[in-house]
Amino acid sequence: MNIRVQFTGPYTGAVHARDYRNTHCMVFGNGSNIATMSLNLLARQGQNDYCGILVSNSSF
Repeated sequence: MNIRVQFTGPYTGAVHARDYRNTHCMVFGNGSNIATMSLNLLARQGQNDYCGILVSNSSF
């Protein structure tokens, strides 16, 4: 999943998945007003790139 966050001004902080602050789940702002990151929706719990995202394949 590709995520783009747009800020009102230059940003140099971190954007991360909730409760997952590792290199696969976060990005640091570079001073621009946009930060982009990609998260692996297929990663399983316990894998390095797992960011706490759960995907449900069931339909109602």
